[in-house]
Amino acid sequence: MQKFESWDDVEAHYQGGLTLAEQKLKLALVGGVNCELGELPNAPDDWATPNPTRHIRADVLRYALTRPKDARDAAEYGVAISGAVISGELDLLDCTIHGNAAFMLCRFQNPVYAHRAVFLKHLSLMGSHLPAFFAEQTITGGDLTCSDVIFGVEDGVGLDLRGAEIKNSLFLNRCVATAMVDLVGAKIGKTFECSGATFSARSGNTLHLQEIEIKAGFHFRDIKSVVGRLDLTSAKIGTLVDDPESWGKVTDLILDGFTYDQIGGDTSSTDYKARLRWLKTSDNTVEKFRPQPYNQLAKILHEMGHERDAREIKVALAGKLKAQDRKERVIKPNGNWGVGVASAWRDLNNAALWIWHVTSLRFIGHGYKPENAIAVLLTFILFAWGAADQAWKAGDFAPNSALILNSDDWRALSNAPNQAQAWGETVVGKDWESFSPVAYAADIVIPIVDFGQTQAWAPSTNRGPWGATLWWMRWAFTAAGWIISALGAAAITGVIRRE
Repeated sequence: MQKFESWDDVEAHYQGGLTLAEQKLKLALVGGVNCELGELPNAPDDWATPNPTRHIRADVLRYALTRPKDARDAAEYGVAISGAVISGELDLLDCTIHGNAAFMLCRFQNPVYAHRAVFLKHLSLMGSHLPAFFAEQTITGGDLTCSDVIFGVEDGVGLDLRGAEIKNSLFLNRCVATAMVDLVGAKIGKTFECSGATFSARSGNTLHLQEIEIKAGFHFRDIKSVVGRLDLTSAKIGTLVDDPESWGKVTDLILDGFTYDQIGGDTSSTDYKARLRWLKTSDNTVEKFRPQPYNQLAKILHEMGHERDAREIKVALAGKLKAQDRKERVIKPNGNWGVGVASAWRDLNNAALWIWHVTSLRFIGHGYKPENAIAVLLTFILFAWGAADQAWKAGDFAPNSALILNSDDWRALSNAPNQAQAWGETVVGKDWESFSPVAYAADIVIPIVDFGQTQAWAPSTNRGPWGATLWWMRWAFTAAGWIISALGAAAITGVIRRE
């Protein structure tokens, strides 16, 4: 790396003097205008002798960027080049660049090194092709634009912005990175946009955003491809602007500790089904289930007013936690019992837990849907209603009173096709509780309801199959009613929820 004090030093260093492109750059700096050399050039056949109308050496460019602010030819705007072939290694480590630094549609021979560099204004690589850009702990006073850039290195790191501080926004729209993009611990004052980008890595992380802080929006939409892991561990952003299709291209995702203030944008979805698919991708990546991504999403959906979707996320979380409980519930073998008995006991416990968890999900949505208990109770009432109606029509009911059963009025109707119905037409029977199959069903299913039907009527076990069936079924209906009612009450009071 050559360090120059003036353009005279530059020209004296190189025997042939400045290339035509470098001469144009010098004039552009004096005039405070862009150095326009054309469209994106092809890679030269020989980097030692590129086309002089496009060729700018890295050391010359470094001098143009790092000239003192009070240099005679220093321009307020800074350096802006388009269409250059930049040979050599551009080394900006620990440098301070006072003006803008824009390399648009340029082709670099080697990676650019800018660790701990300070760009007081904007930095742009828009549309350029380069192997890699290393800028760990760099600072920009404006935007960092890498839209439409191709980072060509195929292994290691293509873009290194670890610990970087970008005062405004970072743009990676439509960029192509064939190695890792590393932004661990970076701080971005406004937005981070990577819409339409392509990320790929041979192994490990392809987009490493662990502990990144983005004050405004993270735009992740219209993504072309993602090969490798997208790591958002402990990342903090303002607004998540995304689309389900882009997340569908991610197969390796970490969301543990990822926090955001809201979900926004026309393409973003708050639908719980789409978001559950997003969370499931993260579940498939980590070895042990992490509840934080679910809690975070439910919290944001609730704050945004999407109560139904937030509740569905909480139901899914409760189910995941219960599944994790079953997975971790391992009873150590007791030496006195033996391994086989202990294993059987563990399997029995897990089976009981599974039954309880399925019941909790179906009947009350793990405590978040107490209204489900009402629907289940109504379903049981419907079945009990049908059974009671059939038993009544078959003549398999009798008054629930020994006094009536031993009376002459009842015995006189012993040959009637439907003795209970015929007895109801008698003078005494008309004053008895009229039978209603739906009221009888509600009586045996709902514990706190008493319509007097079970006190007045009972199915007979020896009159026919419907009576015998209902006799035994009513115990099951009553037990189910108590269980469902208790679960519903627990759900309403929040006792059964696991936050």
